[in-house]
Amino acid sequence: MPLRHYRTGIFAVVIALSTAGGILGLRATAALQRLELMVYDWQTRFVARGPDTDSRIVLIELSESDIQALGTWPLPDRELARTLEIVAEAGARVVGVDVYRDLPVAPGTQELDALLHRMPQVIFPSKLSDGRAPSVGPPAVLAGTQQVGFNNLVEDPDGIIRRGILFMDDGEGGVATSFALLVALYYLYADEIQLAADLDDPEKVRLGPATIPPVAGSSGAYAGIDAGGYQFLADCRSAPAGFESVELRHVLDGSADRGLFEDRIVMLGVTAESLPDLLNYGCAQRPSEPGVSVHAQLTSQLLRLAYGEVGPLRGIADWKEAALTVAWACLGVALGLSVRSVAQLAFFAAGGLAVLAGVGFLGLTQGLWIPIAPAGLAWAVSSAAVTALVTGRERADRRELMQLFARHVDAKIAEQVWRRRDEFLRGGRPRPERIDVTVLFADMRGYTSRAEKLDPEDLVEWLDSYVRELAGCIMDRNGFVVDYFGDGLMSCFGVPIPRTTPEEIRADAVAAVDCALEMGNALQELNQRWCEVGHPDIGLRVGICSGQCVAGDLGSSDRLKYGLVGDVVNTAQRLESLDSSG
Repeated sequence: MPLRHYRTGIFAVVIALSTAGGILGLRATAALQRLELMVYDWQTRFVARGPDTDSRIVLIELSESDIQALGTWPLPDRELARTLEIVAEAGARVVGVDVYRDLPVAPGTQELDALLHRMPQVIFPSKLSDGRAPSVGPPAVLAGTQQVGFNNLVEDPDGIIRRGILFMDDGEGGVATSFALLVALYYLYADEIQLAADLDDPEKVRLGPATIPPVAGSSGAYAGIDAGGYQFLADCRSAPAGFESVELRHVLDGSADRGLFEDRIVMLGVTAESLPDLLNYGCAQRPSEPGVSVHAQLTSQLLRLAYGEVGPLRGIADWKEAALTVAWACLGVALGLSVRSVAQLAFFAAGGLAVLAGVGFLGLTQGLWIPIAPAGLAWAVSSAAVTALVTGRERADRRELMQLFARHVDAKIAEQVWRRRDEFLRGGRPRPERIDVTVLFADMRGYTSRAEKLDPEDLVEWLDSYVRELAGCIMDRNGFVVDYFGDGLMSCFGVPIPRTTPEEIRADAVAAVDCALEMGNALQELNQRWCEVGHPDIGLRVGICSGQCVAGDLGSSDRLKYGLVGDVVNTAQRLESLDSSG
């Protein structure tokens, strides 16, 4: 293999490894995280095939119309107690109240406290301090009971919630359980499904048949995130589009169908536009969702896991992601080495990205979050870089080839040589080979005596017009001007593109003879013009011979010359020199 091909190969390997390394470095610093999360969101929209509603959950919405009907805010304890009593009497299995009640809201506080004492299926939220905002406690009557779960949510840097939390440090040396998990566990208790440690890995929790993998700092597209507590990935594959709902005032005035609550999870929360409880949830069908709807979605996911309706969503190991990135960088290099145009590069690059997208989609359907953005970037960057490298190398080869041929053959032949370069070139230089050619030598008869009578400028002008005319005759018949020497030239028919059939070889010989005759006619016209300006007239000697020779370029890398070697060359030259007159 020529040295330049070795160099191209080495550069290609360097490009693949440096591209993959650079992208993985950016990945580790979270520089690609926003892009990766955008790609993930795009994928989940196509993979999500959830039902319109989860029939196990119904929402009681505290809407803007409810606030206006009540004529007050916050919701008084009396109305809250009445609502809880109504849904409990209607047979709700568990009630999750996503409304803070750390401070009593009279009237009706005693009624609410009494109700909560005798209704263990009612879950209230608290909020744990995150260092930016203070904590919010539960109703005083529920403090220290199993009816309180924290409703903290984890937002990604772009403000979207893509993770839920099962447990957190409560800041007092204990472990707090999340609101969504408590609601789900109370519902599952009737079906004897409980939370337990995984038998194979006690560090992980198991809910029904599903082991829920905790989110690590590099799970999925994440890099260096705060994965404190026991976090899990929100799964949009079978998430419901929404939930059945009823407004609070209809529950209180008795117009709501009480059968709506029987044996269900009832979650009460604020949906009024005037109250700031809207969140961006990754699986939501709308840009923002009320907080109660987000908690319902997380609860719904836990139920689907517990009943075996879907497996947990998990990320792939870091080394697998690195291997995928390196593999696609190498494939991108292979693409760059094989394509010949920007259009081809764009077509195959788009195809590669489509394949990667398919890998990501397939992974999500199997419960695997495969980050494809790093691999896609590696594919695109490495293919573009190698294409640029190869294109630059080809430009240099073309420039070198054109320096060898463009001034000696017709432009169409030079272009044909370039198009067939793979069979004609080796290492960017013409491949030495034995070929059938017809060689033509021509020089001026009577040059010496006539040249002595001309001053240098006239001599050069005279010779230039003579040689230019002869060269034109050669190129018109697809001949190749091999060399100029003094008052003569050497040309060849049958190069640089080898002839392969007897008919082509005979056609070259005929073309050489026709060229010699045309040279004679052209010289007659030249002599007439020269006589008119006082230049001497001349004669022409021609030698033609057909046979085999070896063709190839000669010289150093910065000064190459295409040449022919063989008896046919010597014979043609001797034939041309037989007439020694002048």
